[in-house]
Amino acid sequence: MIYETLTEEDQEEALKELIEAGLDGAAGGIAKLVLAEGLDSLTKKQLSVFKNHVDPSLMEGCYNQQCSNQTLAGRQYCDSCAIRFG
Repeated sequence: MIYETLTEEDQEEALKELIEAGLDGAAGGIAKLVLAEGLDSLTKKQLSVFKNHVDPSLMEGCYNQQCSNQTLAGRQYCDSCAIRFG
């Protein structure tokens, strides 16, 4: 799961970005719950929704079209490209 590979700071940043970007419904509520109480607070059903709908959105492609790296949701550039373009 992507979420577990991120630092606590990046987890919080990515979840906040998804919520601010309009993640709604069950996925939005679960993202808010994880932000407030942590991943361990989820039921099995909530965890399934998190894994299928929230977790894949935590990372996105770098804004640089020539780069294939992933970056945290809400960031335009990956760490490498941020040095050059950011």
